[in-house]
Amino acid sequence: MAKVADVARTQATASFSRFSLFYTSVFALKLASTPLLAYLTEPLPWYVPQRSIVEWDSFDAFNNATFSYLFELYNSQTLHPDRDSHFDSSTATYVVRRKQILPLQMVPTASFSSYLIHFPGAMFYGSGMQSFVASFLNQDAADRPTTGLFHCQRNYYYSGTSSDSCIWLERLAREDDSDDVYMVYFGTVVWESTTWSWCKLAYRCLLTLYILRVFWQRYYRHFQHLLNNLRNIGIDKKYCHYEVIVGDPTYLIICDPCISIVMMADIMVNPAYCCWSTLRVSLYNDLMTFSLGCLYSTRFVWFGYFIMLVLSYLVKARRWDLQFVPLDPVILGLGAVLYAGPVFTLIGNTQLMVTWDVFLPPALKYRDVDYTIGMIMGAVIMAIFPPCLAFTLGRVARLRPRLDRALEDLSSKWANFKDKLWCPCKSKSYGHSIAPDQLLQASNGRSEHSRLHLHSQRAFNDLKNRLLFAVIRC
Repeated sequence: MAKVADVARTQATASFSRFSLFYTSVFALKLASTPLLAYLTEPLPWYVPQRSIVEWDSFDAFNNATFSYLFELYNSQTLHPDRDSHFDSSTATYVVRRKQILPLQMVPTASFSSYLIHFPGAMFYGSGMQSFVASFLNQDAADRPTTGLFHCQRNYYYSGTSSDSCIWLERLAREDDSDDVYMVYFGTVVWESTTWSWCKLAYRCLLTLYILRVFWQRYYRHFQHLLNNLRNIGIDKKYCHYEVIVGDPTYLIICDPCISIVMMADIMVNPAYCCWSTLRVSLYNDLMTFSLGCLYSTRFVWFGYFIMLVLSYLVKARRWDLQFVPLDPVILGLGAVLYAGPVFTLIGNTQLMVTWDVFLPPALKYRDVDYTIGMIMGAVIMAIFPPCLAFTLGRVARLRPRLDRALEDLSSKWANFKDKLWCPCKSKSYGHSIAPDQLLQASNGRSEHSRLHLHSQRAFNDLKNRLLFAVIRC
């Protein structure tokens, strides 16, 4: 019996796509550095001054001392004429200013809100600041005082002192005889200890290391086994080389509840810097300042990630899968950037401003504010964005077949109308035209349901991968 010679299998080669390694590294570094991106707005710990909160015997003493401190730092001589905002890391203070052109006559009470919303930082004014602005506007140009144009307030957060803020006005030279011109400043002193600032840096670094650990254990370390199996076993003998395209591991991070909870806690313990980012997005005339404010405000999207994670269990339990479209994390992040900035700008420059004295005792409502309600509202605004976006896209996906059929029917009717109008002989020769949908048999309801589900699953998630794979194959 003749022996059959064993043909040794040629070992295949396997390697990573270089471009995919590049973009997955960018995604990984971006996600890992997310906790540290807060320092684009916040000062680093070694810049935070060592000081303690000052308790004053009277409101007048607090009012005069806080204004004197802020006015010494920020005035027409210390600020650049072209800058309307500034943050000083060495003193943990920031200021926003805006020119206000007021009428010479007194402003009626009914028009007070329309002027108040144009003051810098108006959304953070407590009852005392609003009363100060109202009494100033209720006087004509001749009776308006030239000194003492300032008012300060202490900002609390869950009954703890967060910062002190002041508003003050500087009278400018009149541009004409019909207006009264002022430069209005809104400054804030952030009360943050050096110890707490170092603690924030420590847990943010630990969170970054934890994110990198999740990437390695749940994603990247498995690729080496994949390469070995492709080299030794392969898929088919006819393939001699495999190129592995590494994908986007973002979903591993946003699906981890521990990371979402820590990020939400990190946001909620920094109300003063959230206020600063909100002031930044209200300065839409300064592109760099506006962009940094939007970038910091997108940190609130972690509330949306957490809500999506919790709602996913409810959606699956109630079999509401077709009501929502799966969202790509990159699209959701970009949507948060486009959503956070305009929304907070709208709140900061319209009459949607919040009242801040809900948790304050009546005796403190004139001179203090509490940022608790504002922070909760900001979190809720960003938390409802992803579910609403997923539901809206789901509705669009379900309505798209109807729109396509309506457009096809309209197109066929328009074609028939043109044929009858311009080519009567052709229409007579070939007879009645039949619309394409009349030739199709009625599809099974279950298959249509499955096709719609498949479309809603893939239509939005595959867009980014198609673009990236097209670039790779080029």
